[in-house]
Amino acid sequence: MYRLKILFPAALLALAGCNDGGDNEVDLDSDEGRHSYAVGWQVGQNIQQSGMELDGDAVAAAIRDALEGKDPALDEEAMQAAMQAAQEKQVEEQREDAESSREAGSKYMEEFRAEEEVEVNDDGVAWKVLEDGDGPSPEAGDTVRVHYHGETVDGEVFDSSRERGEPVTFPTDSVIEGWQQVLPKMEEGDKWKVVIPPEMAYGDQGAGPSIGPGETLVFEIELLEANAE
Repeated sequence: MYRLKILFPAALLALAGCNDGGDNEVDLDSDEGRHSYAVGWQVGQNIQQSGMELDGDAVAAAIRDALEGKDPALDEEAMQAAMQAAQEKQVEEQREDAESSREAGSKYMEEFRAEEEVEVNDDGVAWKVLEDGDGPSPEAGDTVRVHYHGETVDGEVFDSSRERGEPVTFPTDSVIEGWQQVLPKMEEGDKWKVVIPPEMAYGDQGAGPSIGPGETLVFEIELLEANAE
């Protein structure tokens, strides 16, 4: 799975704020120091979530040079070339990760589909009834209340209302395509295991650090209310 490789993101503004270039102590006693650190932390988090591979020391040095009004250590052409090369590398890594995840997902899906009482629709979404309900089914656009537990095929939990101990409420047309396809088939009180191929989930883009490109997703979904309005 695609992983981030960010070095020292929280220290970016701390280093950038050192005007003498030799003292890396962070001033958190002043309002300006705390504000600077807070901005730096947000910058670091944004970079980390972006998926870029960066050297935090180099980023901090560039920010410090910019704040001090110095000329950049690289000219514009060199910076553009470096950014283009990094982007191409990231795209290639994402493609390789997606291919690996699709292979693992296909194997998992094949094994799941071989189990008894598993149903599959035309788009490859597969499900198995774990518990039967006897209530109404939601219609497209209805607001439902559900409990769910979501994992990748290797068992890594990426989201779970069960673990949080709080069900969620949302319109059926606001979630990924795989959910939109199975929810109208469920009856209130049903609990299903649902396996969703990447095309019906987040595709080769993935979703944040927890769901990589090309991931097949495995859910346990319990429909608590078919119309929660």
